[in-house]
Amino acid sequence: MDGQGKFVVVWASNGSAGTDTSEESIQAQRFDSDGNPVGVEFQVNTYTTDEQTDPMVAMDSLGNFVVVWESYGSDGTDDDYNSVQGQLYDSDGDPVGGEFQVNTFTTSRQESVAVAADGQGNFIVVWQSNLENIQGQIYDVSGAAVGGEFEIQTTGYGDNPAVAANSVGNFVVAWQTEEGGGTDTSRTSIEAQRYDANGNPVGGQFQVNTYTTDWQEKSTVAMDSQGNFIIAWKSDGSLGTDLDGDSVQAQYFDTGGTPVGGEFQMNTYTPADQSNPVVRMTGQGNIVVVWDSFASPTDSSSRSVHGQRYSAGAEVVFADGFEGENSP
Repeated sequence: MDGQGKFVVVWASNGSAGTDTSEESIQAQRFDSDGNPVGVEFQVNTYTTDEQTDPMVAMDSLGNFVVVWESYGSDGTDDDYNSVQGQLYDSDGDPVGGEFQVNTFTTSRQESVAVAADGQGNFIVVWQSNLENIQGQIYDVSGAAVGGEFEIQTTGYGDNPAVAANSVGNFVVAWQTEEGGGTDTSRTSIEAQRYDANGNPVGGQFQVNTYTTDWQEKSTVAMDSQGNFIIAWKSDGSLGTDLDGDSVQAQYFDTGGTPVGGEFQMNTYTPADQSNPVVRMTGQGNIVVVWDSFASPTDSSSRSVHGQRYSAGAEVVFADGFEGENSP
């Protein structure tokens, strides 16, 4: 979403009204701030051989946006399994340049891609490379690579990265890992690394979770304009009230990367599994998290979608009909 509330949605489609008739394509649709479609659905990818999957999108404050995805193959240098592809667009939805390959290391798989943009349109792409480490690449507003591809995690085997940036380009990357080097030696932990706007690491890799039993997975991260950030994830268990399957946990950090308070449980409905969280933060620091729940007080048909709002500083908000955790 841009500063005026206009937004774009991307997805993988089994087919296309465009040129891609070979398995899955990447599609997109722009919307105005009232939720009305702007133009028509359009195909993002120009390389159309085999599968194009798992797209992610980031938009700056003026409405320029970038779409990244996994491609089975490439028009570039990567013809070894999956590559990471991207396409930049201006605020009118017109392509800026052509589809480009993000990764320069081309051995084995490049997947689980994520992207974040700052207020000026610079953006950072992160992904899992060769099934074991987290890589990143920074781009300027024109879509030109800034420096080269770089490795983000320093210990362990990284998977499922997430990234968030603030208005001036500082960013934080979170991921799940085995053998992260911290206190969590039970299966997987959630790790993170902070960076300044020039892509320089700020401090070292650090463990996010304090509850260390079994699996900590599928992290999601958001940052406000000042650089406060929150990381949420799926936990197999909880230090809180949820002792029944998976819970949604989070940790809030200030602008210096210092934890504020402790790890806390986001879900109040605790039967069965709570998983796949996604967290977002406004420039002023207000937070919303959504996740899927296997059961609900009102939805008894398979999975439901739950959410929780927080004010700046991660204080629970009960207002506007979204009272605590609820199913929309």
